[in-house]
Amino acid sequence: MMPNDPLFPEQWGLKEINAEKAWDLCNGNADKVILAVLDSGIAVEAGKLSHPDLNDADRFFLGRDLINHDDDPSDDHGHGTHVTGIASATRNNKTGIAGLWLGQVLVIKVFDSKNNGSSETFKDGITAAVRFAKERSSHLVINYSGGGPDSNLKKTAVQYAVENGALLVAAAGNNDGGVIDYPAAYASEYSQVMAVGAVDSERKRPSFASRGPQMSVVAPGVDILSTLPNYYTTVNQAEKKQTKYDRLQGTSQAAPLVSALAALIWSKWPDLPAAQVREKITASADPITGSSEDFGHGMINAEKALT
Repeated sequence: MMPNDPLFPEQWGLKEINAEKAWDLCNGNADKVILAVLDSGIAVEAGKLSHPDLNDADRFFLGRDLINHDDDPSDDHGHGTHVTGIASATRNNKTGIAGLWLGQVLVIKVFDSKNNGSSETFKDGITAAVRFAKERSSHLVINYSGGGPDSNLKKTAVQYAVENGALLVAAAGNNDGGVIDYPAAYASEYSQVMAVGAVDSERKRPSFASRGPQMSVVAPGVDILSTLPNYYTTVNQAEKKQTKYDRLQGTSQAAPLVSALAALIWSKWPDLPAAQVREKITASADPITGSSEDFGHGMINAEKALT
């Protein structure tokens, strides 16, 4: 069923992954799966959720701001609000866009106003997300739409997530056809990590997207319409974007579709370990003609993954 969100017809990526048919199979309104978004935060004003598509306090939990060391993960860049909206904007509220996942979301701020993070904020974000999920006896999917070089801290953080049963979904990177960033590149070492690349509406790798042998799957990552803070942030000035809703591109925009699909799978099959959630996503992906370094197992197919 088509949702009543007025901007849904402009969300080409959801159509491309068969989201509408997937929702018929699993709505994902589960209380035992947490999708943790480690990013630049979410639209918050005066300590409260402020975006009309991301303001359900029963779904969106405000975690730590690990940049400013407080409990107010307000987004001063815009990237985190965009990523969160792709994964989980409120659906069927006659407002804005539709998100793939309708379940619970934990927002932890690990990137600053320039959208820069560090191995330390990544590690601390992983630790906080694992603790939050454990307190609720919930499965944990972690979305990390960032990356950079390998480091001992990053690897330690990934090992901690894996040991605690989490699935880490990470953007492959925007290195203009260069190597896949870490932590995504750990996907070849850990079956609980996924490296997500981007494709355009013709299922081709955009020139900005990283490629490499660690690639798990790809998802739509070009001209992606999603939420932006309802106040002025870095992305409005630096990239001349509007407030509330606008388009961005990158493997950052592809990763949250995979994270949301993983959360849906876990809400339907709660007995699966993280590695088998990844396996369901990769095994059901639509193959794309070309190099596996560009596309991994192919384009995610939410309907097939939930069948």
